[in-house]
Amino acid sequence: MIKFQLLYKIDVNFNCCFTENKTAVMTFKDNRPVILEKDLDKIFNRYERINTSINLCGLGLGLYISKQIVEAHGGKIKVESIVDRGTKFLVTLPAFV
Repeated sequence: MIKFQLLYKIDVNFNCCFTENKTAVMTFKDNRPVILEKDLDKIFNRYERINTSINLCGLGLGLYISKQIVEAHGGKIKVESIVDRGTKFLVTLPAFV
């Protein structure tokens, strides 16, 4: 799910914890350009490339495949993006402990 571009520096933070209801929660946060609210529900679609204003490489499959893997393991993936704060992906998976 982490992909870097050479157009600008991206800082990525990763956090993982386990909740009381045996769920693993992973958070990926970066400072990339914001994903517009109107595009948030589209970014997990196959071949979706939402930011065409800058020249980014890729086929639009990374987040689609990430979602398929997470859901195949009984989890969920969500995204939120705030101007001047970056984008945060939240992945929850059942923790088989």
